[in-house]
Amino acid sequence: MKGKALIVYYSQSGNTRRLAELIHESTGADLCEIEALEPYAAEGQAVIKRAKTEFKEGIHPAYKPVTVSISDYDTIFIGSPNWCGTIAFPLITFLEEQNWSGKTVAAFLTHGGGGMSNMEQDIRKFCGGADFKSSYCTKNDGGEQAKAEIEEWLKNMNE
Repeated sequence: MKGKALIVYYSQSGNTRRLAELIHESTGADLCEIEALEPYAAEGQAVIKRAKTEFKEGIHPAYKPVTVSISDYDTIFIGSPNWCGTIAFPLITFLEEQNWSGKTVAAFLTHGGGGMSNMEQDIRKFCGGADFKSSYCTKNDGGEQAKAEIEEWLKNMNE
C-alpha cells in the first residue's frame, strides 16, 4: 500500500462495516462510511424491493455528505455488499463523482450467496483512471477466518 490510505464503504447490515474495521485495524487507513441520504428500511425484503426498483430504473441515490476528499489519499479501499449483482447504489453515486486518476484502488466485497457477480468490473468502470489491485470477496462478514484472510490479502497486495 502506498501513501495515505482511505477506506470508503457502504454497509447495509454491518457485514461490510466489519471488514472495513478489520482493514482499518491492519492498515491504520482512515474510514469513511457512505450512507444513503434517504435511508433504506431495516427489514431485508424492503431493502431488496427498493434496490431492485433502483437497479431497473438506473437510479443512483444521493448519499449523506462526507468530510473526506479522495484527492488527499493515494490508496483507496472500496467496500460494498452485492446488490443486484453490482455494488450498493449510494456508493456508485459517490464513486462517479470522484477523480480517480493516479489513485490505487482495492475492493473488498460481501455477498449473501451471489458471489462477486459484476461488482469488481463495475468498480473498475466507476473508478476510471485508477490502478487496481486484487479484490477480496467473502460471504456475509467472512466469519472468524476473515481477519486472517484480510491480513493475507493485504500482504499479497504489497508484494
